[in-house]
Amino acid sequence: MKKIKIVKSKLVSNDRKVLAENVEFLTIFKNSWYIYSYRNLFKLFDAENNLIADNLDHAKVYANGWYKLKYHDYWTYSLYNNKKELIADNLIDCSVFEDSSYILHKNKNNDVYDKNNNLILKDIYDCEFYRNSWYVNIDIHKHKVLYDNNNKVVFDNVDNFYVYPNNWYTIEIDENVSLYDSNNKLILTNLDSASVCKNNWYVVVKDYINYLYDENGNILFKDFYYFELYDNNWFSLTINNKVKLYDNHKKLIADNLQCCQVFDNSWYYLKTNNKFSLYDKNKKLIADNLDWCSVYANKGYILNINNNYSLYDLKGNLIEKDLLFCQGYENGFYIKLLEEEIEL
Repeated sequence: MKKIKIVKSKLVSNDRKVLAENVEFLTIFKNSWYIYSYRNLFKLFDAENNLIADNLDHAKVYANGWYKLKYHDYWTYSLYNNKKELIADNLIDCSVFEDSSYILHKNKNNDVYDKNNNLILKDIYDCEFYRNSWYVNIDIHKHKVLYDNNNKVVFDNVDNFYVYPNNWYTIEIDENVSLYDSNNKLILTNLDSASVCKNNWYVVVKDYINYLYDENGNILFKDFYYFELYDNNWFSLTINNKVKLYDNHKKLIADNLQCCQVFDNSWYYLKTNNKFSLYDKNKKLIADNLDWCSVYANKGYILNINNNYSLYDLKGNLIEKDLLFCQGYENGFYIKLLEEEIEL
């Protein structure tokens, strides 16, 4: 018997059971449902690893648990609710919006329903509903009109509109961006762009200069290149191609970095001189002189040294070693790439 080595990818669950082999593509949705592909066809599973559908060309799971499917060799989509009940099929497309209303695209007739399945807009060209139930109606000429949740026109001829989790919102008209709070009070206008963070800080660009404001409207920093806020309210700023990392009290943790990342469990890495160092939430060094590292789902961490990947739990116990690649996901799954010997 001749023995050869082949490369395999394996999808592993958070209890370390192999769920699938030769996985080409994986997406984990917010409700922990997941989809992976093999030979360009997809399979969709729920959070308990039950197969929902296979032989798919496409699938998407929305934040409210609804999902759409497009089977291989079929031209149309089907939409299901979070109880796995069919809402509609034979659709050109469909979408579920942030407020759980949804649009069904049927030929040239597109209908919008609220979350209780009541028809609210009929035979429209297109639209987009937002988390505050405001919506933009788009006609065939791409003319956009913004309505509030009482179907009253707020702005006509809107270029872009976006609502943030705290219900602050931005409106762009004729390349002019304006920022409003949740009470529809104008905060700033004549901006190049604006975005609101989950801690109610906001970043605006005006005359090509970046400004970072706190929740009270005070300028914290200006004239930086990039800002990122992490889940534990630490944040980083990029200035002159160097990165600075701050804690949630605005205390400087490290500077002159090439890059950094703070993970969901407050572990973090720093990159200097083309090498990574990994720290736990108490700022204790876990490992350094790394080619790459990552922490996932408060389950474990991955170290890459000389293109050799190893996986550990958060107590430092070795789970996997001598891998060609490893990637962890937010539901605790991970994919590993390894060599296996087989007989011919």
